[in-house]
Amino acid sequence: MPRMVFFTFLLLFTSCIENTGNQQNSTRQILPITSFEHLINQKDLLKKEDVNFNADHSLLNQDYPMEFWLYQNNKYFYDLPNLGEGIGDWSFENGILKLENGHHIKAIDLTIDMQYSIYYSLENEARIEFSDRFGMKNIELELQAK
Repeated sequence: MPRMVFFTFLLLFTSCIENTGNQQNSTRQILPITSFEHLINQKDLLKKEDVNFNADHSLLNQDYPMEFWLYQNNKYFYDLPNLGEGIGDWSFENGILKLENGHHIKAIDLTIDMQYSIYYSLENEARIEFSDRFGMKNIELELQAK
């Protein structure tokens, strides 16, 4: 019996270890806010209708998929095709744009606190780091300038 408990514990413990072998980690550059200004739309965002999808520039990753529009009043609009869209707040801290929002899924009455970090890698790529149900992700973002 003690062996069975030991093996069950061992199995549970090893199943909780995150596999980061397929993750691409980049070293961050610590840059001033001025390095991010070209990513930020120079107007305020108060509601979804303020987003001009044809004129405002965004940050996009089509593989995940996700798209973010940053605005000068420290608000951002996000579109996550697999989850939904909404508005959140961003701040600048230690060379990183920190994005936060509480996304509400009405169908099951669930609110998810979402947090993202946007930074520049040493290769001058805009990257985003976040956690999803599979663990930490670190992916490249492409600027969609309009």
